[in-house]
Amino acid sequence: MNNIIKALKFLNKILNRKDKKNAMLVALAMLINVLSDLLSLALVLPVINLVLTDDFLQKNDSVKYLYDFFGFWQEKTFIIATCLSLFIIFLIKNLLSLWIARFQIKHIQNFVNNNALQLLEIYFRKGLNYIKNNNSNKLIFNIYAGSQRLGNNVLLSLINLGNECLIILLITISIALYDIKIVMLLALLITPFFLIFYRKTKHKISALGYSLNKETPKLNEYLFQTFHGYCDTVVSDTFPYQKQRITDKLNTLKDIQTKSFLYRLCPTKIIETCLILSISTIVIYGIYFIDSKEQLITLIGIFFLAAYRTMPSINRIMIALMSLNENLFLLDTLKDLNQKASHEEKPSTVKFTSSLKLENISYAFPDKPHDFIFENFDLEIKKGETVGIIGSSGSGKTTLMNILLGFYPLSKGHYLIDEQDIENFNKNSFYGKVGYVQQNVYLTDSSIASNVAYGQNENDFDRDKIKHCLEQAQLTEFHLTQEQGIDSLIGENGVKISGGQRQRIGIARALYYDAEILFFDEATSALDSQTEDEITKAIESLSKTNLTIIIIAHRISTLKHTDYIIELNNGRIQKTLEQK
Repeated sequence: MNNIIKALKFLNKILNRKDKKNAMLVALAMLINVLSDLLSLALVLPVINLVLTDDFLQKNDSVKYLYDFFGFWQEKTFIIATCLSLFIIFLIKNLLSLWIARFQIKHIQNFVNNNALQLLEIYFRKGLNYIKNNNSNKLIFNIYAGSQRLGNNVLLSLINLGNECLIILLITISIALYDIKIVMLLALLITPFFLIFYRKTKHKISALGYSLNKETPKLNEYLFQTFHGYCDTVVSDTFPYQKQRITDKLNTLKDIQTKSFLYRLCPTKIIETCLILSISTIVIYGIYFIDSKEQLITLIGIFFLAAYRTMPSINRIMIALMSLNENLFLLDTLKDLNQKASHEEKPSTVKFTSSLKLENISYAFPDKPHDFIFENFDLEIKKGETVGIIGSSGSGKTTLMNILLGFYPLSKGHYLIDEQDIENFNKNSFYGKVGYVQQNVYLTDSSIASNVAYGQNENDFDRDKIKHCLEQAQLTEFHLTQEQGIDSLIGENGVKISGGQRQRIGIARALYYDAEILFFDEATSALDSQTEDEITKAIESLSKTNLTIIIIAHRISTLKHTDYIIELNNGRIQKTLEQK
């Protein structure tokens, strides 16, 4: 009961008004489905009695009324018409059931999709530090698989639980009206089986859910490492090690899934056992307490009809309870859904005409709030300047660039664009003026054109502009020699092209979106000297335009065309070297 209350409280917090309304509609539709089931089943017993019991037509006033009302003259004709009517009723009931199932799935999947999108936005808005400090496989699992399980295994389980309990209550009342003693007897015999099973397994099932949540992202991580680290795995001859890690995780998941399957199978077996016990109990009860064999047959018939609907209901209740316990970890894993995903965009837009300025800033990573990388730091970069940043590892180069990109919120101080704090601007307006070329440019498994116009629909490509940007990035010869030109595929993460070509596609991408400020984060550090020289020439040609260019590099030779070089040492400017 505590787990049910926890789940209800959690859903109450994360469901908006529309979702709550849809959940109520789903519950109502399922209740209508249940009532139509009960009504159609209630019609079966009179039809059976009509066929099997002599003089039933004369003894039953309701049936006799229908016989006379529709003007039947022969009992056989009436039985045929009754059977056909029963068939039509069941046909309509099942068509209604299918429509309700479609309605249910549609609204549950809307709930799933909304949660997935909300989680995506929440994680995205948490910023670069959060993304770096959390396993991407875990976040991806939460967004899709977690949202699916929350909808199908928690919300739907709660709705099923309520509906099936209501069904059993209605059927129990119906049998009790006929003979309350048999209801009490059956309850005393059957209820203990399910209570003992549930109490013995609920914690074990919950533990399985937590284990599944822990191990599945790990398996995905190992698979990802095996394929994306293919070259290193081959050269170091560590495939047997990678395979063993994956084997161990698969075996762990196999054990979890096996136990979960067996627990889910148990209710069906318990129900079958209880069914036989119930029939035996009713027969024994009838022998001692019911004088008429006809009454006993009627009682058994009522029980079978009730069992036809209640046994699946009991099974669904047990499965719903187990599913709820197995997915209880979601209440912790998806707690971010309690947050608001809305992102307030500031109306002011950036107009970069003068300078970028860091004024008396301090910055420390959130997990080390007192360990400042920059403290009381100042820097000004004027529009149109090409600035190089060098320094040893750990000097703060990449952190400085991430601050200038607006990825890291400052602990203290101000980041000013034309003397206006960046926090007063619409961030998207700022990023519309920024191009960023990393050491490892992110490329998709698609064409040259798709990677230059990254994030844009193919129908919206400006193909002439793509070619012009490739020319500016010194890639004209490259795309002209490809069999399909700019539509040539470059493979996952650009495996079909060279490192220098990957970097220059990154430059072309920045230019395609009309960047006014270009950031290069060690864009040539992994390249050979000849390729580095080609990239440097591309940057040199760009520096002669009105672009503002900020370059992080390990080698000072890469920065020979900059206006000046800033050398960092432990978060401080050690010296500034004038170049031009």
